[in-house]
Amino acid sequence: MKTAVNKHRVFFALLPDEEIASHLAALGQHVAARSGSRLTPVHNLHLTLVFAGGVTSAQMDTLVACAHTVSAAFGASLEVENEHEGELDLRVRLNRLGFWPQGGVLWAGCRLLPSNQHRPVTDARLFADSPAMMSALSAGALPWMLAAQLKHALLAAGLPMTLSMAPQFFVPHVTLARGVRCASLPRLGSPLGWSVREFVLLESIPQGMHPRYETRAVFPLYPDN
Repeated sequence: MKTAVNKHRVFFALLPDEEIASHLAALGQHVAARSGSRLTPVHNLHLTLVFAGGVTSAQMDTLVACAHTVSAAFGASLEVENEHEGELDLRVRLNRLGFWPQGGVLWAGCRLLPSNQHRPVTDARLFADSPAMMSALSAGALPWMLAAQLKHALLAAGLPMTLSMAPQFFVPHVTLARGVRCASLPRLGSPLGWSVREFVLLESIPQGMHPRYETRAVFPLYPDN
């Protein structure tokens, strides 16, 4: 008789600060409240970088080790840059509203993948070119860069790649509501953004209508965090 293997449903994410989370929750309520949708609770708002899915405890240890590698690489690159130019403000910039009919998902996200004249911001070798890396980060490429570096590290460690981990499927966004019926969307008048000093590994725990997210690990992006 086989013993059931306990798996953890986990993902890497960026978390908005309390002020931005409140603005995002209010935005979701304003746009979707009349459609009978399920608004995302303010404490659940996040921007997913990589969804790893169901993993064993051993695989989760590998996820954490990979993320520490990415965190250390960012910290080392920023430390060198800070010595010359001063501390760079890493930010997430949400500048559009989007809607996916399947599931009725209303979201706030980043408009376009920032371009880079040296190499794509999803290139795993970008850390080797400090000026190009800093240029991409200044242009708002942080979510794409973190997602790409994490995916590269996980694949190198032999972890299975899910369809959602493929670069062409990555759209940085914060889900505001589900079950939305929406014929058109208003423009997002003013961009919403927050400064980022870390990313996290969250575990999704089933709990009623909305899951509970528990932080399993925190990964600083600045060397002094």
